[in-house]
Amino acid sequence: MPTPYKRMSLQSRLPRQVSTLYTKVKTTFLREMVLVARELSPPPPMPTLSLEVSIRALGRTEFPRSRDGLRRSLSQKSFVERVERGDVCFALSIEGAVVHTAWVAVRRGPIEYLRRDLALEEDEIFVFDSYTNPEYRSLHLATARAAFVADHYAARGFRRSLGVVAVENKAGLAVPESVGYRRIGSYGAFCIGRLCRTWSEPLPGQQIPALIRMR
Repeated sequence: MPTPYKRMSLQSRLPRQVSTLYTKVKTTFLREMVLVARELSPPPPMPTLSLEVSIRALGRTEFPRSRDGLRRSLSQKSFVERVERGDVCFALSIEGAVVHTAWVAVRRGPIEYLRRDLALEEDEIFVFDSYTNPEYRSLHLATARAAFVADHYAARGFRRSLGVVAVENKAGLAVPESVGYRRIGSYGAFCIGRLCRTWSEPLPGQQIPALIRMR
């Protein structure tokens, strides 16, 4: 019996080095993100951690001295600007050193990759720019932060948490899906220079926030 024909994408048929270049060129102009959502109540269970960890929100003057728990592309100026516009940076520390951070926004959720904001409902939060020091990525710190943030905002009357993950970042969906996030739609942008054309695509039966111009 003949083997059924399986169509392969152009990228899957390219040598690895050429495929990497293809992805880089493609994502320079065409950017796509998966939108995930989770009800905040009940919050995900807090994992058992092997080390003592503290979790708190950082103030505008608390830019970590060590950059190991922050994304390297985030400057101190950008950190202060985010805090001043109302975004909250939740930091997990071990022995006083920040090893994981994630940001939470309300009303407007920034998606710098698409050069747009999400127009959030009053009872929604947007979690973005989660980063863990590579030396601590086996300790479930992002899961612990997700549980803490969900409990924190649910207690303040918020209903739903949203997040986005780049389509090409398949591993990036692992943590959100492990704590109960599910895919509800996608966003895309085609950018040339400063010009971007964006679109939204909800999954059947889902309502997703509109994309609006960034502040």
